[in-house]
Amino acid sequence: MMDLIEEYILLAGIVIFGATAHALAQLSTARRSNETFDLIDFVIALVISAFSGTIFGILAALWWENSLAIHALAGMGAFLGLKGLNAISEALINALVNKARKS
Repeated sequence: MMDLIEEYILLAGIVIFGATAHALAQLSTARRSNETFDLIDFVIALVISAFSGTIFGILAALWWENSLAIHALAGMGAFLGLKGLNAISEALINALVNKARKS
């Protein structure tokens, strides 16, 4: 069984990895569209994505006690960033509203 500190280090590593992947994807998108993407833009994207992953991991911990699920969801939240999580929530809300209207 993993020690609690090792588990938090692993969680932080997963969130940082997901946030870095998101920031690099934004850099790639900016370069393809010939937009400027400076170091400060990269750092801001990294911080916002890490925050998103942390919040998503905290919310996942409210429902699940399985550390693997929490780690996976935190990493996904970091990779998607705030815009991705907003898109998922809007799609979920629209699906629920459409289902409620049909009932």
